[in-house]
Amino acid sequence: RPPAIGSSMNPMKGTTNARRVGRTGVIAGLLLVAVWGHPAPATLVVWDGSEGDGDFTNALNWVGDVAPRNTDYQDTAIFNATATPSTVNLPSARSIVGLDFQTAGWTLTGASWSNLRTLSSAGTGTNIVNYLNAFADATWTVQSGNTLVLATGFYERNKNITLTGGGELISTAAVGGYSGTVGAWGMHLLDATYRVDAANPYNTGCAGAVFLDHLLATLQLRTSVAGAQALIGSRIVDGVGSGLQVEDIGGGYVEITTVPEPVSSALMLGAALLL
Repeated sequence: RPPAIGSSMNPMKGTTNARRVGRTGVIAGLLLVAVWGHPAPATLVVWDGSEGDGDFTNALNWVGDVAPRNTDYQDTAIFNATATPSTVNLPSARSIVGLDFQTAGWTLTGASWSNLRTLSSAGTGTNIVNYLNAFADATWTVQSGNTLVLATGFYERNKNITLTGGGELISTAAVGGYSGTVGAWGMHLLDATYRVDAANPYNTGCAGAVFLDHLLATLQLRTSVAGAQALIGSRIVDGVGSGLQVEDIGGGYVEITTVPEPVSSALMLGAALLL
């Protein structure tokens, strides 16, 4: 007996349903790939130090009991008034998007930090960070009144770092990095002071250079006036185009700044005469 027209045994209807189920499965699979194939969104994680052991990796030392993840595209660790400034130890090398010191008095010791895209330091006083590996282009902001010390210097892998904020960054050693054409990448100074406790801002064989890209940019080196002048045009680059000047500031250091533009000088002179 032939089936009635429109019954569930209709072969064409069965085929259509199968196709719908197949398409639904494919779409669901693509959604899963989309979800699992992308990193979780970045998170701001605040230190509270409640365990008292100073261990960066101890989840109980963080608000919400979740430590920053060890990846180069997700979390920023924040150190602020939630906890009293103290020494925080990093047991092993770690990747992180950002370090944000919102108060002064912090010291991060131990292993190295890698892939920072943001580094911020604020508050009246000093913050200290152990070794950094600059494996990503980044902006480092040191606010006016604050000094950020890189206790063992840092390594810059053919990336560009922009320093701004009006404060002072100190590297206790010449910076290491990849070889190549000198001046292909390096530290770009805006309204900030950068001091390197060495005669040359970069190690021999490293391609980095310091670019003074702002009228308020200041570079300090432990060398002589003649030694600094010999680096201009290679390791020290005039990014403004107004020329660079070198001054002995004592203590074994010289200071390199941009030459004030004539218009700026005229404005300052006019303001002085009005007073």
